[in-house]
Amino acid sequence: MRKVSIHGKASLLRDFILGASDGIVTTFAVIAGVVGASLSSRVVIILGLAKLLADAISMFAGIYLGAKSEIEYRHLRKDKHEDIHPLIQGIIVFVSFLTIGFLPLLPFVFNLPQKFILSSVIVAIALLVIGGVRAASVGKRALVGAIEMFLIGGAAAVAAYFVGFLLDKYVV
Repeated sequence: MRKVSIHGKASLLRDFILGASDGIVTTFAVIAGVVGASLSSRVVIILGLAKLLADAISMFAGIYLGAKSEIEYRHLRKDKHEDIHPLIQGIIVFVSFLTIGFLPLLPFVFNLPQKFILSSVIVAIALLVIGGVRAASVGKRALVGAIEMFLIGGAAAVAAYFVGFLLDKYVV
């Protein structure tokens, strides 16, 4: 079994962070938009799960085909760089997107009280952890990375909530 190069490990970390952060932010943005529009929990679950699966497949395809193209290009140029198989990269993005992206849906799927508040707390914690791990893994301050990820994800959620809120008032 061959050893994974530092470039390969960095690619896997990138793929995990990309899948996890995109999965949780975009899923929660859908939830926030639906809640902002005062739609039912049923709509949250249907749209959330449909979006989660479609986006996970799309992310898999994008990473797989992008990584495959990069390898093919380097081989064409006779670059002997050691690569992670594109299928592995795609699977990492797919799995991290689905698993982390499913977290904000849990309160709705299990019909818990204060669904949106609980979902918001879950997302906040996950974003802080993902950002902290990302920063720490590259030798940066975990707190700074955690806050950075939280602010980016929070901005997306607030924007989606207000789009839902405004469209609910003005769209027939």
